[in-house]
Amino acid sequence: MDNVYIKGIGVLGPGLDSWEKAQSALKNGTGPDLSETPPQAVADLLPPNERRRAGAAIRLALHVASEAVNASGLSAEDLPTVFSSCHGDIRIAQKNCLSLTADRPFVSPTLFHNSVHNAPSGYWHIATGSQQPSNSISGGNDSFRAGLLEAAAMLTYAPAALLVCSDPALPAAFQPFDTIMNDFGVALVLAREFGEWGRLDFYADSGRDGPLEPDWLRTAVLRNPAARALPILQAIASGQAESFPDLGVRYQP
Repeated sequence: MDNVYIKGIGVLGPGLDSWEKAQSALKNGTGPDLSETPPQAVADLLPPNERRRAGAAIRLALHVASEAVNASGLSAEDLPTVFSSCHGDIRIAQKNCLSLTADRPFVSPTLFHNSVHNAPSGYWHIATGSQQPSNSISGGNDSFRAGLLEAAAMLTYAPAALLVCSDPALPAAFQPFDTIMNDFGVALVLAREFGEWGRLDFYADSGRDGPLEPDWLRTAVLRNPAARALPILQAIASGQAESFPDLGVRYQP
């Protein structure tokens, strides 16, 4: 699959509070300051009442999606979407499970409908008025790779598509079972037409995980699988052609 162009980027994570600010941190090779607490994600396109009800996973996904679409110059209502996440919103799932252990079990209807894996997609498409196709998927620690391939496949029938890959930090009770320690989200608007951020060429020789270098990148990925997008973002920021066997893509500026 050739000629998949990048027209818009959104990112939020430790030391990366927007794509505009992230470029300098990624370009100089030292990487972002991973000790920083990620800024609070906001979902400005939601009405105030809906914004208050939305959980962390929804706000994070909509935050980076909005940044990428605004930067692309395309209309959100015209874009099919892929929302990819390793775990979804475990914080809400934990609240629902704990509520069932109470003396008088009661699950909030709002929390229940926000707990499903496609909740971010639903909020996005309702808020933007989009009636385009949408897939919500999980590929575990390879959720970014799975989402990237799914979004690129959408270009076989659509001129552009939006990929959103994000995971909020896990609650403390879940930390022994996984290492998602901080919020991280990334969004890419992919298109068949030329995009200012370069091109991705897909090839079949994928799945070979190479060493993650330098140390800051390995640490970032260990803390959140959505950060597997960072090597591509670093290549884009640096304007350097590079192949990523673990993702099955080559980047061309």
